[in-house]
Amino acid sequence: MVDQVDPKERKKLRERQFTDLLVAAYRHAGGSPMDFAILSDLMADLGLDQSTTLALIRELEERGGLTYAMSHPSWYLSDAGSDEAERSILANGSDDALVATVGARHEDRTRLLLAMYQAAGGAPDVRVDWRQLVASLGMDQHGSLGLIRWLQNRDLIKHQTSDSLVLTTDGIDLVERANDDPEDAPDQRLAPAAAVAILIDSPNSQVMQNSPGGVQISTVVTREPGEILELVEALRQRIDEIDEGYRAVAAAQLDMIRAEAESGGLRSKIVHGALGQLLTFANASSAGAFASLIVSFLSASGGAGAGA
Repeated sequence: MVDQVDPKERKKLRERQFTDLLVAAYRHAGGSPMDFAILSDLMADLGLDQSTTLALIRELEERGGLTYAMSHPSWYLSDAGSDEAERSILANGSDDALVATVGARHEDRTRLLLAMYQAAGGAPDVRVDWRQLVASLGMDQHGSLGLIRWLQNRDLIKHQTSDSLVLTTDGIDLVERANDDPEDAPDQRLAPAAAVAILIDSPNSQVMQNSPGGVQISTVVTREPGEILELVEALRQRIDEIDEGYRAVAAAQLDMIRAEAESGGLRSKIVHGALGQLLTFANASSAGAFASLIVSFLSASGGAGAGA
């Protein structure tokens, strides 16, 4: 007699395997829909044989979660597959490296949309050269294409020509709603930072805080690594002044600044961009002492001016 299969249990198993497969693909693609995961890596992560793994992949292809890469046995994540993987990673929360990758992808989507808004002056009919835009943010063209596609598939931006993008009304509304009310989190889940009013200006004006009393970083000035490390330590001692909702991202920004200062290949644009975001968090948290440390540091190098 053939054993009976419980449809409910079978469904739970398949759903768990689908999720595990998407998370594995996300890990090996570095969270980018422009990079692929190969079959052998997926099999190793899942602990399944080739036949079973391929069966799961084929079904996820039909469901729209994966796309065959057309070069050796490998697959790209679709946006839907990426979103499902990110939901699972954040819900599980046990893999710190993957959680950090998800956070970085969310932050990059936010930065790109806000930069697009600033470059277009908040207007829906202004063409923005996407290559210049991503270069001003320190992003590489290959990786940024996945971010652009993600935003485009959610009707937040759209291609006007092969070289230019324009904002959609949904994209404008998303930025302005978040700026008007930080508690009104965008339903597209760009990132926690989507509720923070950071607007990227031209390449010579890296970060602008557009709130009363804010600080505009108007130039990029290189400081000695030792001075930057001293600033990082001073800010870290005051990290509790930053509201809890921003604190984890603020700590990550400090880690990034420290890594830049210690790398020997200091990129001042990266440092100033991170300091601009920290200033925004400080202003939103009414952390005057925290903000003053950054303002003093920038003023000493001629890189900051008080906002109106």
